[in-house]
Amino acid sequence: MTDDTFLAELGADWRRQNTTVDRLNAHIRKRLLRTRLALAAKSFGLGVALLAAAWFVWLALHGAPAIFVLAGIVMLVALPLMALEIVGTARALKVGQSDTPSLVLLRVREQAAAARQLLWGAKVSALLLAASALALLALYWLEKARAEEAMLFVPLWGFFALGGWIWQAHRSRVLGAEIAHCNALLDEDREADQRV
Repeated sequence: MTDDTFLAELGADWRRQNTTVDRLNAHIRKRLLRTRLALAAKSFGLGVALLAAAWFVWLALHGAPAIFVLAGIVMLVALPLMALEIVGTARALKVGQSDTPSLVLLRVREQAAAARQLLWGAKVSALLLAASALALLALYWLEKARAEEAMLFVPLWGFFALGGWIWQAHRSRVLGAEIAHCNALLDEDREADQRV
């Protein structure tokens, strides 16, 4: 079930006043599981990137072509950014469960906000890939990189940079809608409490 479908059903339940806390907590548990899996994948990726960076730097120090120097620089820039994203993902796991619909809905909103905040990593990755493509193109123009390297990697990196940017923009809109929906439901609950 998508988050939009879940929230639409939640809104209908909320207005009918039979929202179950168990259902909301199940949504939180599912998102926490996805966050744990993402944290494991990001940690593994950081390890692989660290090994790749060490290898590229070693190659660059031993006279490898300019493309390996560029790759080493990009990896060294990316490593701290990857580590910061892992820390942010770990922070998103601190969202707990609650026993009232309002508190659980607050947790759902906190999770969505944390996920939206983590999209900075996707933005930076897209920009880093685009900058790498442009740097390789510059190396080619300066005759420091071969045409085959430029023809293969510039479009490939450009494609993934554009795809990453489009994905994070779409995900940000989806999470923004989820946050807005949660806010609307919480406002309805506050208004109902004030009338009582």
